[in-house]
Amino acid sequence: SRKVLIQTKATDILPKWLRFLQGVVDSEDIPLNLSRELLQESALIRKLRDVLQQRIIRFLLDQSKKEPEKYTRFFEDYGLFMREGIVTSAEQDIKEDIAKLLRFESSALPVGQQTSLMDYASRTFNPFSRISSALAPRTVQWTAIFSFLRIPKDLTV
Repeated sequence: SRKVLIQTKATDILPKWLRFLQGVVDSEDIPLNLSRELLQESALIRKLRDVLQQRIIRFLLDQSKKEPEKYTRFFEDYGLFMREGIVTSAEQDIKEDIAKLLRFESSALPVGQQTSLMDYASRTFNPFSRISSALAPRTVQWTAIFSFLRIPKDLTV
């Protein structure tokens, strides 16, 4: 067994939007004679970062389907980081995968209950209709937005 600690706080091993995660990466692919400076610029580390990011996203997607209540609590605590991931990620496919993790409040749901964008879109009757959104810190403030912008109250946002 070649168990060697190469770096204690590897900040480049995960994208910044996943900075709330902590753990150990055990990989036999990292050569032992690699210096820390070379490790930071290594193509292998970039590949490892991409693989870890995809696995974490896949795990969170699975959790959101298997245990929605538990995922909702998780999203309340860490959803801001995921929104940051959409803004800071360069690859479109990563952005789309992160978007599947996001949760939003909807005027069609009870106050405080959240839905995914896919679930929201599946509830619309017309597949060609556009998705309406209103930005407000809480749904309680939507009433003021609706009246100010003269948005019909039966419109689902």
